[in-house]
Amino acid sequence: MRTGNGSGANAERLNWALTRFTGYAGVTNLLGDRLLSDTDSLAPVLTTLARRGLYFYDGGNASQSIAPQAAGSLAAPFARGVVNIDTIQTALEIDRRLSELENAAREHGSAVGTAFLYPVSIERIAQWAKTLQSRGFVLVPVSAIVSEQKH
Repeated sequence: MRTGNGSGANAERLNWALTRFTGYAGVTNLLGDRLLSDTDSLAPVLTTLARRGLYFYDGGNASQSIAPQAAGSLAAPFARGVVNIDTIQTALEIDRRLSELENAAREHGSAVGTAFLYPVSIERIAQWAKTLQSRGFVLVPVSAIVSEQKH
């Protein structure tokens, strides 16, 4: 998707991509800061996803993202990450970010974190996940809390 392509071109690209595989519940952005800050470009994407019963997940990296407002005005299923877990790829920093994620979940009832498939991320998240229940948390996929995020 690109800003300036027009809603038809972006919807066509999105539909093409969505027909290449199955088993997904939603779509996320990667390097899409410009698209996430342009209502005219983002709204048709969110509309296309909502019509297919899919949610949009904003990883929370784009500082100028209007995705929450756009999704709210369209009543499109939406969730946004509140913690980027592995921006700094060290065990200590990842553990600190996972603690931030827990604090956000305590405060808001749920919270979503974003991580990449770095070996250190997988190892730290796996260790952390083993101890969640003892602290009163349940690890769920983003799709389990998307409905809470609808506006």
